[in-house]
Amino acid sequence: MKLKFLAPALLAGFVAFTSCSKDDDKKEPAPQGGAKEVKYLDASDQQKWVYFSFEKGVVEVADPQTSNDWDLAFNRYHVRTNSGTSGKGQGGAYKTDKTNFDAVTVAPTAEEYKVDVEQQVSSFLGGKGGNQKISLSPVLEIGHGEGFWNMVKEGILAAAAKQTPGYDALPESAKQDILAKIEQRIKPTLVHNNGWLTMDYKQGNPGPSYTYNNWVYVVKTAAGKYAKVQLTDYKDAKEKTGFITFKYLVF
Repeated sequence: MKLKFLAPALLAGFVAFTSCSKDDDKKEPAPQGGAKEVKYLDASDQQKWVYFSFEKGVVEVADPQTSNDWDLAFNRYHVRTNSGTSGKGQGGAYKTDKTNFDAVTVAPTAEEYKVDVEQQVSSFLGGKGGNQKISLSPVLEIGHGEGFWNMVKEGILAAAAKQTPGYDALPESAKQDILAKIEQRIKPTLVHNNGWLTMDYKQGNPGPSYTYNNWVYVVKTAAGKYAKVQLTDYKDAKEKTGFITFKYLVF
């Protein structure tokens, strides 16, 4: 989509997104209208990432690490951008403080976007806690609630404490101090609402609860363009999880 300005003189007042100069720390206006919605994108297979292009929709990608044919990828509630450890593209993501899609009218400058990283993620599936290390967007990664933390913290804290030299021989008071410090460090990375989705578990409930935070994100595409994105649902019409609904507008 090409941007059209009111007058040539206006064009000179805006700066290319790739500029990193502090003097050029300005914002680019986004066009209004024309947003597209994707309903129930099937990312339910835990063993498969689904790749999406803002230009072409869902695409088959032979090698995501070397391909510029995708902009976002989904695996359950995890999200990737074509950047960092996930791909060679110019991607990245930035979380705005808006939940009104139309209220986001500018794209942040290039230096504000975070690329993908390998990150340890926790899960609690089928009654068993666990974790794995995967490549994902740290900006778009979901948060968890206190119920989730209460279920997994014992195992997480114990595993982290064991890495302290001589931990087993320490007096109980010293162990508790170490555990408290570890909790202060780890808990905020899991319990937060900065992600597009907050997952929680409550005692007695058969499954997790989901809260959609409706944050509007600005995502850099593989080609270095920009799109605002809002993820709004994790279930299909039959309440089956792993089906993503989101809307987007390429700047």
